[in-house]
Amino acid sequence: MKTCFVTCALKNHFPGLEKLTSSLSQTLEETGSDFCVISPDEVSLEGVRYFSSTPKDSTYQGIRPLPHKHYNTERWYPATWYKFEAFGMKGYDRVVYLDADMLVLENISELTDDCYLNDRPIWFALNSLEEDQTNNRIYYKPELRRAIRSYRRTVSTGIMVINMDQISKFTRQNLIYLAEVGRTYDGTDQGTVNQWLEETGIHFGVLDDKYNHLATNPINEDTKIIHYFGRKPWEDKEEESGTIIPDMNNYRLDNDKLWRNFSVKSETLGEVV
Repeated sequence: MKTCFVTCALKNHFPGLEKLTSSLSQTLEETGSDFCVISPDEVSLEGVRYFSSTPKDSTYQGIRPLPHKHYNTERWYPATWYKFEAFGMKGYDRVVYLDADMLVLENISELTDDCYLNDRPIWFALNSLEEDQTNNRIYYKPELRRAIRSYRRTVSTGIMVINMDQISKFTRQNLIYLAEVGRTYDGTDQGTVNQWLEETGIHFGVLDDKYNHLATNPINEDTKIIHYFGRKPWEDKEEESGTIIPDMNNYRLDNDKLWRNFSVKSETLGEVV
């Protein structure tokens, strides 16, 4: 099975990209997976084999920054839409997408070869129950979110496992179209992907929370990936960034320290920090 890990980042997220890369290095080494970084900026990484890709300006120019009643989505524009590139990766059986603000604590090679993951075309972690219980009125299009939340939880796009032969070859373009016409409850990629699931009726799989462990929670022996949503551990400020759910507490401070001190030992690469 030919697999590829994918992430996307703007230059201001490169500290996170570098840490994600070092923490993912052992999994890449063990599985022989490719690693693709989608960015409009020049990428230079050490210790891993990778390639970078820059979407054409014309690909996403039809998507305008969409207003959110709780926070400013323009801070992620246009990189928030670059996740859609993961759905168009050619020549791979499985693509694993990870946000650049994640830290991989344990080997996650099972995401590339476990047979049970073939049972669904795509797998996500769920958003936290706290986020799913927030009021629909704070979102860009409350009616879209209300329809989804009437019968299921919303999915996070921080991690996605995609079986490429089980989704349409037009999926990437379909997602771009939904974003262009504003069919996204939150004005970003996450609302768009949830709407795509809604309109296609795809039976997606749900990953264990250990693959999307929010940095505001204490880590445990099962935690495999920490997700540093909201404020970033490479930023100096220690205050909430205005996310839908609080992104600052004592556990967050501890996990930020873990991020800053993290290093991984590789038999062939030596120590990667």
